Amino acid sequence: MRLKFLVCEMLRPAIRSLPLARVRVLRYVGGGDQADPDWQDSPRRYRVFYDRQLRAYVWVDLGDWGGRWHYFAGVYYDQVNQSLIRQYLRPGDTYIDVGANYGFHSLAASRAVGPTGKVICFEPNPPTFEILRAHIAINQITNCQIHNVGLGDEPGRLQLSGDVHPGQFTLRPV
Repeated sequence: MRLKFLVCEMLRPAIRSLPLARVRVLRYVGGGDQADPDWQDSPRRYRVFYDRQLRAYVWVDLGDWGGRWHYFAGVYYDQVNQSLIRQYLRPGDTYIDVGANYGFHSLAASRAVGPTGKVICFEPNPPTFEILRAHIAINQITNCQIHNVGLGDEPGRLQLSGDVHPGQFTLRPV
C-alpha cells in the first residue's frame, strides 16, 4: 500500500497537469479503483487542498474513491455541472442544491452568484452535512444557507439508507 501511495503522491503534479484522462492515469498507477481497500489505511488519509476551479479549499478522504480522485486530479470530477453553473448563474441569482453532499456545486454556485446572490443547500445525511458545513466555514461563504433535511413531494419521515460512499445514499427503499 505505501508504494501505491508514494507513486501516486510523486506523480500528483504530473497527473494534475494533464488536460484529460487524469483518473485513467491515476487508475493505472494504483490510485483509481473504487473498491480498493488499501486506501482505507493510507498515511495522512484526510487532506485539505485548494481546488483552483472551485476557487475553494476542500476536505477529502483518500479512503473514498471520490475524494482520492479529487485530490490527485486537483479538480472535482463532475466538470459538466461545474461548467453549467459557471455558464448560467449570474450575480444576484439563487441556486438551490438538493442533496448537496459535500457542497462542491454549492461552492461553485456561491462564487457565481456573488455576494448579492443566494445558495440554499439541503443535505439529509448528518456526517455528510458536517463536511458541507465545514466547506462553507473554511471558505468563509456568507451567501449560503444549509439545511440538514431531505426534501420530498409530501410531508413525512423516511429512512436514509446507503453504502459507504455518501453520493450513493437514498431516501428510496433499498
